[in-house]
Amino acid sequence: MASIVLSAADKAEDRHAWAMLQRARPLVDWDKGSLRHADLTGEGVWSRVMAGQDDERRLYVGLVRPAREGALNPQVVELGAVSALSLAFHKLERPEECVALDGTRLEGCPAKRGKRGLTLTIDGTTVLRLHWNAPARRFDTTPWALPSG
Repeated sequence: MASIVLSAADKAEDRHAWAMLQRARPLVDWDKGSLRHADLTGEGVWSRVMAGQDDERRLYVGLVRPAREGALNPQVVELGAVSALSLAFHKLERPEECVALDGTRLEGCPAKRGKRGLTLTIDGTTVLRLHWNAPARRFDTTPWALPSG
């Protein structure tokens, strides 16, 4: 596996993303070690994803789009009391990847080369998938299921 080398600009964007999350949810302890990067919007630039927890042990996932601040950036998803969380990216590069479990098309999800969605596996059972809804300018969640076997 090839290693990713972060430039000084990338590191500055990481710090900015953390600061944005701190301002959005100051009572959440955002874990810098959980920081992940991917092109979640299909614009060819990295969004940042970070997990955090509050004093009541509720877990949050923050999504920060690059170089934009506003009402929906960052976007924070509250997961509640969670004992285990796994974050993974999935491809949204082909039209058949922009569909829900029931086969319906994900709203506002144009497939694009290099585009990713975020898969959250919560306590090893519940799975949510997040994708960028371009017309609504927000991340939408879709319930998912773990593969059997």
